[in-house]
Amino acid sequence: MGARVDSVCYPHSARVFHDYLRNTPDMKPDGFGRLVGNVIFVPAGIAYVWETAGWVQAGLGLYLFFIVGAFLTGIFKRFREWPIISKIALAASAILMCLGCYFSTIEITGYYWLLPLFAYYALSMFAWHELGSRFDR
Repeated sequence: MGARVDSVCYPHSARVFHDYLRNTPDMKPDGFGRLVGNVIFVPAGIAYVWETAGWVQAGLGLYLFFIVGAFLTGIFKRFREWPIISKIALAASAILMCLGCYFSTIEITGYYWLLPLFAYYALSMFAWHELGSRFDR
C-alpha cells in the first residue's frame, strides 16, 4: 500500500548508488597505502600550511594528533617492513613541521614557502604507492 517516497521518485536509487560506489575503482576499500597516506601524509601537509599561516600551535597539534592516532591504531606495527621511500617520507613530515615553524617567524612575501610542500607531496605520493604495492597485493 504505502510505497516509499524515494522508491517512487527515484526507483531503487539507494541500491544503485551503493552498487556504483562499491564498483568504482576510486571507492574501493582502503588499502594500507591509502590509509597511511590519509592518516599521515595528507595531515602533515595541512599542518604545514597552518603553521606557515601563523597557526603554529594548531598545526603542530594537528600533526601530533594524527601521528599519535596512527601509533595507537597500529599503523606503525610493521614499520620495519615499510619501503625506504615511505620511511623517508615519514621523516620528511617532521622536517616539514620544522620548516613550517621557521616560515611562521618570518614575513612571507612570495610563494617560495610552497616549494617544500610540493616536494613533500611528490615524495609522499611515491611513498603512498610503494606502501600500497608492498602490502595490498
